[in-house]
Amino acid sequence: MWEYRYQGSGLTLTAGQGFTIFFDLGLYTLLQNSPPFVNADFDLLVAQPDLALNSNGFYDALASRDNPSFADPFKLRFVWLGIGGTTPSAQPYTVYNADFSTQSQGQITNVPEPSVLPLLLASVAAFLSRKRKRVPPTNAVIPSGAERNRGTSHLSGQRRCGADPQNFPPPPPAKVSSSSTTLGMTAWGFVTLFLLVFLPSASADLTISAPETLSETRITRTVCEYVMRAKITNPGPAAAAINATLTSSSPKTVIVQNTLTFGNVGALTTSDSTGTFTLRHDRTVPFDPTKLHWTIKQPFIVSAATPTAGANEVGVTFLPQVFFSKPVDPATLNANNFSANGADGQKLHATILPANDATFAWLFFTAPMPGASQAIRQAQALPGAGHRRRRHHPARGRRGPA
Repeated sequence: MWEYRYQGSGLTLTAGQGFTIFFDLGLYTLLQNSPPFVNADFDLLVAQPDLALNSNGFYDALASRDNPSFADPFKLRFVWLGIGGTTPSAQPYTVYNADFSTQSQGQITNVPEPSVLPLLLASVAAFLSRKRKRVPPTNAVIPSGAERNRGTSHLSGQRRCGADPQNFPPPPPAKVSSSSTTLGMTAWGFVTLFLLVFLPSASADLTISAPETLSETRITRTVCEYVMRAKITNPGPAAAAINATLTSSSPKTVIVQNTLTFGNVGALTTSDSTGTFTLRHDRTVPFDPTKLHWTIKQPFIVSAATPTAGANEVGVTFLPQVFFSKPVDPATLNANNFSANGADGQKLHATILPANDATFAWLFFTAPMPGASQAIRQAQALPGAGHRRRRHHPARGRRGPA
């Protein structure tokens, strides 16, 4: 175990201002305030490095009155995770205002033992340094495995908390819930196709995992805001227009922006979100990804159809084909909800043949087409849209052979 002792000079603070020193999450762990503590002019706070957020640990000293005394040293003990032969090195720091905007920032320089230990927190003429020494271990356990993964540390921006964007442990997989919906219809050159389908429970395999921190901003002394993206895994057929909403069951983790978009997700793929989500976390407690809960939304729509609406001179041997945005439950397709009507509104006799992966279906007509010089395309809005509309598009066609 190591101990740092910091001595401040050349810095004038007012009540509510302070300084923060950051500790790389790949190199430091088990940060501890070392007694005796600094005088009553400062309130001290230690936040551990958080692997789940990929966020560095920090030591924070907040002035409790104007012109606080720097006569006493600031001391901190920690476990060093560096590989053999290495020693703790320079650290980033910030001096902040009462609103936690950055007043100044820089790097602490090493002053090897037995040099005097000045930590001069930079404002204009101030500077930083520290003394380090090795102290006997105090029941500290050096983590192994993932906890010893090395990282990089830097400060950027005006209100950086000290994290570098990297992957961190995923929250529990989210599932798509089953529901039903009524779709509009698409038209052929000589028939009109009406469609009613039910969303299948078989499409509940999409999962969200591996959130990645893109940026980190300090909001208060203890709370940081994280902008993140995540990955979605699709073990089934291609899916379209995917988005998800996020909730948190922890009072220490507050969701700021809860919608994440993925767009179209190919079959048997894992892909990044096209959008981001935002949360705020209280760094005085470890971040728990299992407290994040995703609800994946996959709208069920007709994504394509052939022939296109209004097509002319479509032969009777052409098989209408309808593509769905997600697999349909073949058992729900029948003549009452998936059919073709002639120009006179009469339903045409046909056999429905879903694809093996249930992402589209054909209509095989079992009787001659009726005579029709014109067909009407009718489109009906989804029930969830809050209104209904009907459109009429004349389409020229020709009679098929009897």
